[in-house]
Parts: sequence; C-alpha cells; structure tokens
Amino acid sequence: YEYIQDNYTKSISSKDAANHVMLSNAYFCSFYKKHAGETFIDTLNKYRIKKASEILLSDESIKPSAMYKMVGFFNQGYFYKTFKQYTGLTPAEFKKKNQ
Repeated sequence: YEYIQDNYTKSISSKDAANHVMLSNAYFCSFYKKHAGETFIDTLNKYRIKKASEILLSDESIKPSAMYKMVGFFNQGYFYKTFKQYTGLTPAEFKKKNQ
C-alpha cells in the first residue's frame, strides 16, 4: 500500500509494483489478490479516487476536468468512468453534492 501512496500520481502498473518488490508480475498479482481481496489496479484506482475526492472537496477553484492528471489518470474519460464507478457520481456531481 505504501508503494501506491508514494507513486499514485505516476503511470504505474502491477508490473511496476512487482518489480519494486522483486517478484514476477504473475505471482505478485495472484498474491496481492489473495491477500488484499482485490486486484492491485482496484486498490490503486480506489486510492486515486479517494485523493481526487479530497482535492475536489478541499479546493473549490479546481475543476474536475483539470485535476485528473493530479491523481495519476492520464485519460480523462477513464478517470470519469472510474470516479463514477467508485462513488456513484461524476466528479462534478460529487463536488456539487459535497459543497
């Protein structure tokens, strides 16, 4: 989890995390899912959405369309889809609801 906290703003993958802990990607993915109950990417995306939510709530001047790169997403459409998947709301709806 520390690896995710330290690197979530970068373009990272399970392969990067596996290399960090010196395991094969296949073994790392299997081990991670068995012990965490979800995939590495699920954990990474949940953390990124948590950080995005915090940013949206803490800085009213930041527009949702401008902050997706701040939390490690490099495709705006994927960010919106993932945000809605985890929160049930679009970033704009989330911001409006929680103001």
